[in-house]
Amino acid sequence: MSSIDASVLQPIYRDLYDLLGEAELLKVFEYFRGAQVTFPVHLYQRTLVSQAIAQREVMTSDYQTLARYYGYSERWIRTQARKENKSQ
Repeated sequence: MSSIDASVLQPIYRDLYDLLGEAELLKVFEYFRGAQVTFPVHLYQRTLVSQAIAQREVMTSDYQTLARYYGYSERWIRTQARKENKSQ
C-alpha cells in the first residue's frame, strides 16, 4: 500500500488531506507528528504589525484598509498609529 486510505484517516488529517492533498498531508504529518498544535486567530503577530504601522505614515483613510489586511480591528490600528504619533 503506497497510497493513503482517506476513508480511515483521523478527522483532522482528513481535513488536511482534503485541503492540501496527499503529498502535503504527509509532510505536515511527518513534521508535526505527535505535537499538539494550536493556530492563532490572527495570521499576523500583533507586535510586528504594530512595528509595521509605526514605520509608515498612516492616514486616517488607511485605517480600514490596514484593518482588513492585517485582520485586526480598525480601532486597534488607529490606536497603534496614535501611539506612534505621540512618541515622535
